Amino acid sequence: KELIRQSYKSHPYFNKDFLEYFYEVDRDKTYFSSLMVCFIKKIFNFLKINLQNNFIFASDLIFDSEVTSGPIFLKDLIISTGVKTYLTGKNAIQYGLIDELNKDNIKCKIHYDNISKYSQGSQKSFIPYMGFIDALFSMGPDWLGYEITKEINLDNDI
Repeated sequence: KELIRQSYKSHPYFNKDFLEYFYEVDRDKTYFSSLMVCFIKKIFNFLKINLQNNFIFASDLIFDSEVTSGPIFLKDLIISTGVKTYLTGKNAIQYGLIDELNKDNIKCKIHYDNISKYSQGSQKSFIPYMGFIDALFSMGPDWLGYEITKEINLDNDI
């Protein structure tokens, strides 16, 4: 927390109250994924964005699979949720997941990043994937809220 404060204290939208709020989490979270969900919910709450879906942890699902890893395992997990369309990142192409999903008539939509460039303090060139704290403290909550809720770029026919 102190490192973030030192790094961003001179940014135009630095908010020490948000930093305190963000770090008030249940430190007894067993899994990293649980902690990340807690952080995501806090971000949406802070930005006053209605989070319309609950999170489903793969570890909570009970399903049968002949394998314990790889694209067939992931396909079996996806089928167990009952979804008809799966949203994924572009790495699914190389991973072989799309081919497996197509075998079971599950549509796959790929999300392609459409990162808006913004001023990052004294940084001369834009560095992508710096995280929401960088965008929040550099551009403010209104801008970050817009970026989070804008229409995503999907390739629908994979």
